[in-house]
Amino acid sequence: MHALASPQTRTFAEHLGCGRMHREGTFSQGKEPNMARSRNARDALTRLREQRAELDAREAELREKAAQELGVMLLECGAETLEAGKLKRLVKQASAMGLDAALEHLGATP
Repeated sequence: MHALASPQTRTFAEHLGCGRMHREGTFSQGKEPNMARSRNARDALTRLREQRAELDAREAELREKAAQELGVMLLECGAETLEAGKLKRLVKQASAMGLDAALEHLGATP
C-alpha cells in the first residue's frame, strides 16, 4: 500500500495488501494485453505510435493483397471490358442493397 493513499483512494487490491503484486501482473494469469506498457506516459505514447505505424503498414500491405485478389477475380469474369466508373457504381449499389438482394434483383442465384 502506498504511504500517502487514504482509505478512500486505495484500490481493492491495495486494501487486501496485494496492490503492488497486482499492478506488476502477478494476478494477471499470464494474460497480458497486447498494448503498450510503460512506466511513464511519454514512453507509452511513443510505443503506441510505433504500434500504430506498424498496424498502418500491415493494413496497407493487406489492402494491396486484397486488391490483387479482387483484380484476379475481375479478370476471370471478364470485367476488364467494363467502364471503371460504371463498375465502381455497380459495386457500390450492390453493396448498399446487400449482395444477395442485388443478385436476386439481377436474376442471378447467390
